[in-house]
Amino acid sequence: MAGAAARVVAVAKEGAIDDYIKELTTTYFDRGPEDSSIRSMVGNACKDMLSMASDAMKDFLPQLLPLVFIAREDEEKEVLEAFQTVWEEGAGSTSAGLRIYSDEISDAIRTHLASQSWVVRKMAAKAAFASVDAGEGAGAADAPRASRAVSLIPALKVCISNPRMWDGKDCVLKVCVYSCLRAFVRDYSCVCSCM
Repeated sequence: MAGAAARVVAVAKEGAIDDYIKELTTTYFDRGPEDSSIRSMVGNACKDMLSMASDAMKDFLPQLLPLVFIAREDEEKEVLEAFQTVWEEGAGSTSAGLRIYSDEISDAIRTHLASQSWVVRKMAAKAAFASVDAGEGAGAADAPRASRAVSLIPALKVCISNPRMWDGKDCVLKVCVYSCLRAFVRDYSCVCSCM
């Protein structure tokens, strides 16, 4: 089924492709957290889309890769592998993908840190850490990483302020500390106002 949809994407209008990506994203984050088969189906659909309709998908990577970046943190091996393949084909490398799609990925992480699903929150927290921990080299490359860290601090603060404990909240604490350190190293004075 996903293969057939991918073939349709290759010849579909831009609006239809955009709607399909939105549907896959909604399916993954709204219906998928409790059912790994749904998450796996979305991963395979994304993988098929990128391999069978790569030309059509080039303009839609900013919509697709935020889902993929977060879904790479899935705990189901089969799902994780499908999304890891999509990330490698669509972004090339973690540092390149974050450099090009940083704003979109940060927006998605902030959105899903506030999800009603604890599973999604945990994946978003792990993705947040991956986004600020990504090895981009030294010097000027640290500025984008620090900028991502600063942009995530308000959402992380909201997660921490909720007194309820949930699986993955430790990752939120870890990324919050790491984000503050990244921002401090780059001398971002706005960190003080966020905290």
